[in-house]
Amino acid sequence: KIPWVLENHDHAYKRTHPLLHGKVRNATEGGGIVYSGDGSLGVDTGSREVNHRWYHAVTRKGDYALVATLLSGADPKKRLVHVAVLGSKGKVFEDFDV
Repeated sequence: KIPWVLENHDHAYKRTHPLLHGKVRNATEGGGIVYSGDGSLGVDTGSREVNHRWYHAVTRKGDYALVATLLSGADPKKRLVHVAVLGSKGKVFEDFDV
């Protein structure tokens, strides 16, 4: 099972809802894969717009970086990674577990 996928393309921060077979999964259904795209820390974003699509939970233009912390635990059903999204001044914009 793959709970989280990183991608890098649009020089904008984005995170999807959990997706499974082309559909958004809600918290009660469980499962699905969360896709995250990093920001543009150190890269000029120019005039590029951020396209918010139906599967996105969050989109935001700007300088962001993802910091992933691997968590340990005996229960394999619990989330294993904590993600903090930091802006260029080190402020946490978003954090979540996958």
